[in-house]
Amino acid sequence: MNTTKIIQPWIFYFKAFLIVLFSQFVFAQNTSIKKIEAENVEIISIDGNQLFMIEVMTSNLKEFKITSIVDGEYENNYQIISSLDENTLNIKLERVAFAEIEDDKRNAHKVIDAKLLLEIPKKMNLSIISDIASVQLDGNYNTISIQLRQGYCNLNGSSKTTSINTIDGNISVITEEADVRAISNKGSVNVYPYNLKTSIYNLRSINGDISVRRPD
Repeated sequence: MNTTKIIQPWIFYFKAFLIVLFSQFVFAQNTSIKKIEAENVEIISIDGNQLFMIEVMTSNLKEFKITSIVDGEYENNYQIISSLDENTLNIKLERVAFAEIEDDKRNAHKVIDAKLLLEIPKKMNLSIISDIASVQLDGNYNTISIQLRQGYCNLNGSSKTTSINTIDGNISVITEEADVRAISNKGSVNVYPYNLKTSIYNLRSINGDISVRRPD
C-alpha cells in the first residue's frame, strides 16, 4: 500500500527562515586573522578607542597572532590595523571607507562593534588605552599599562610592573604574588595580604571596585 506524506507549507517557510537567519549570523561579522614574527618586538601598544573588547593572552609562540572581529551596521568601513615601528607593534581600529556615518553616541553599538583577540609571546611590555573597551589579560608579561574610561580590566597572570587605571570599570587581578597599591574613590578595595612582594601593582579607579587575590 502506497502512502503519500503531505508536508505543510509552513514547514518549508520555517526551514527557509532558519537557513537565512543562520547565513546572516555567519556572514554578519568581518573577521580577520594576521600573524607577525616577534623578532625585535618588545612593546605592544594598543590604541583601543572604539573597540568594545580587548583580550590578550601570552604563549610560548615566537609570533603575534592578531584576530579582529568587526560587526555592526558599518562593519566593512572599519579594520583593525597593525604596524611595526622599530621595537613597537602598534594596533588600532581605523576607518578604511568614507561612507557617511551618523555621529550618534546613543546608537554607537549599531554603527560598529569591534573586538580584538591577541596572542603574544611571554614577557612582553603591553600598553592599552581605550575610551569604551573592557580588557581581559591572561598570562605572563614584563610590564602592563592600562588606561580605561568606561570598561573593566581583568588580569589573570603576572607582571613585573603593572599600572591599571579605570574611571567606571572594576579592576580584578589574580596573581601568585604582588606588592599592591590600590585606591578607589567610590568603590570597594579588597587585596590579599601577600608575603612575597617582588612584583608591583599600582591600581586605581574612580567608581569601580578593586579586587586582588591568589589563584584558587
